Amino acid sequence: MLLNILHSVNLLTDEVSNMSNEMLGEKLYKHFKGKRYLIVIDDIWDIGAWVNPKMCLPNDNIESRVMFTSRHREVAVHTSPDSQPHCIRFLNEEESWELFQWKMIEVATCHPYAKESARKSKKALETVV
Repeated sequence: MLLNILHSVNLLTDEVSNMSNEMLGEKLYKHFKGKRYLIVIDDIWDIGAWVNPKMCLPNDNIESRVMFTSRHREVAVHTSPDSQPHCIRFLNEEESWELFQWKMIEVATCHPYAKESARKSKKALETVV
């Protein structure tokens, strides 16, 4: 995860890729020291994935934030015990299909057969269910 964060702020080089976790953490800390930042991490499944990066980010009381998503409530509660996680419900079948179609519009502009493939996939799923 440290490498991904360094990559996202354009600090990833061949030299950095070969550094130890301790050195990566130090580089990350120095980069963010005294700066406001917002880091968004999607889909953390395990609290261990958050422990290492957390220690490498300075807390200078300048309103920096780390926001993440998780499928597991326990992970969210453990990472921020002082605040309540925002829980959202799963989409129902109709909402899921609408979202899929909406996302397919983007794909369909590049791939002319994408919409037909989506229809076939939906029909195949309906016969299985």
